Amino acid sequence: MYFVELTFNYAKWIFPKYSCDYSNHIYNQPQLFTILAMKTYLKTTYREIIEILDVSDKITKYLKLNKLPHYTTI
Repeated sequence: MYFVELTFNYAKWIFPKYSCDYSNHIYNQPQLFTILAMKTYLKTTYREIIEILDVSDKITKYLKLNKLPHYTTI
């Protein structure tokens, strides 16, 4: 959980919230970056990281994900 907190806080500081003013605003850039960093850190596939997020309520609450992204979104 420490890795997720550190990565998410750093990403909020570095990245803009959304990549474009006209995007759907469902997921913001720090959320997606944190998921991608977790994928790399855990050496999993895109589908596996979504399955991990599906099981982990703590991480999804911390990232404020109302619904999980499809693996192609990442």
